[in-house]
Amino acid sequence: MAATVIGGLYMLYLALRIATAPPVAAEQGTHLPSFLGGFVLAIANPKAYAAIGSLYVGSLVDAQQGTRAAVGSVVVLAFVAVALNTTWLAFGAAIAAVLRDPRKARIANLVFALLLLASLVPLLLS
Repeated sequence: MAATVIGGLYMLYLALRIATAPPVAAEQGTHLPSFLGGFVLAIANPKAYAAIGSLYVGSLVDAQQGTRAAVGSVVVLAFVAVALNTTWLAFGAAIAAVLRDPRKARIANLVFALLLLASLVPLLLS
């Protein structure tokens, strides 16, 4: 129960930070992250470990199923990871221009904050 409350409060905090975040100035130069920076972020991403762990726990492979089933699971998970990362990359590239306009960026920040708050509804209903 305490972890749920702390997690919910943290989500509220994040929603507030998103809603009040300043828009990216159009004059600012775009700083592209390095490959090494992206690689380190991918390795250190706790959300990825939680998501992958939940997938594997939900589909444990019996010893009788053998190596073939385990390899199949890894291949499917790799495909899903590549598809999701590619989708996020495309979404980020598509929305970048919108986020450079201060008015549109403010609206986007409010929408993202509201979506984060909406994700708390199941927590409140349980």
